[in-house]
Amino acid sequence: MLRFFLVNILIFSHLSWAKIPRVIHLTNGEWPPYLSKSLPNGGPSSQVIVEAFRLQGIEVIWGWYPWARSYILAKEGEYDGTVIWSVNEERKEYFLYTVPVLEEKRVLFHLVTKPIEWRTMNDLSKYEIGATVGYQYSKDFQEAEAQGILKVRRIAKESNNFKMLIANRVDLVIAT
Repeated sequence: MLRFFLVNILIFSHLSWAKIPRVIHLTNGEWPPYLSKSLPNGGPSSQVIVEAFRLQGIEVIWGWYPWARSYILAKEGEYDGTVIWSVNEERKEYFLYTVPVLEEKRVLFHLVTKPIEWRTMNDLSKYEIGATVGYQYSKDFQEAEAQGILKVRRIAKESNNFKMLIANRVDLVIAT
């Protein structure tokens, strides 16, 4: 019995010396030209993230999902994390943030044939605005949307907002 016990200790202690591959599973979403499953290396932002982990000996395995689902899958622990999110209080409860990987500027797009002049969120109240589900916009925009000052139509894909703009189904699109 002692011999069996010692042999098992030797076998299992040897296995612990073997290098275990280090892997992290992250969710990602479609946001061309920064991130996309169809871009080389998943896009430049994905590539920066992969390289940062590679330098630490960690392989990144991506799960590509719509943004809202990416967030939920990581929040519920089905993935180790999710990438390229702006900071807000709700997300801080569940996730740790790195230094920014990229900075963005949100702007309002409109048709040339329908010029828009505005200075405040109230000035935008007469327009229907296309936005993307799961995207974080400025605090002022989000508050005006929550209070019903802004008429915002959120859809899953940012590119479809531009199709709606061209088809005159929204007056403005907020995007980067």
